[in-house]
Amino acid sequence: MNKTHAAIVALLLAVAAVLGVMAATRTVGIGAAARPHTSSATIAARAHRLDRVEAALKKALHDRPPALPAVPTTPAQGAPPAIVYRRPAPLVIVRHTGHHDDGEGHEHGAGGDD
Repeated sequence: MNKTHAAIVALLLAVAAVLGVMAATRTVGIGAAARPHTSSATIAARAHRLDRVEAALKKALHDRPPALPAVPTTPAQGAPPAIVYRRPAPLVIVRHTGHHDDGEGHEHGAGGDD
């Protein structure tokens, strides 16, 4: 490789590296600026709501569910019907091939049996 070609490639790589670093720092700066500042009053209100929800969940965990209704004791009308699976009849597809091969080893019209 020629020295001028090597210098041009090195210069292009350096420019690409500088642009990459600038883009990364700009992206990090945008992410930091986009985060809104939350006041302590807002945080306290959210914490209070979370505490109330947590207390309600603990109360629901310790409460017992209501009793189930009694099962009726009527006798069954009979045994459930048995399920019988019957397979359908097999489907046979016959395809006709036009090669006229009847299993004999002679040509058509080439004479009879000897």
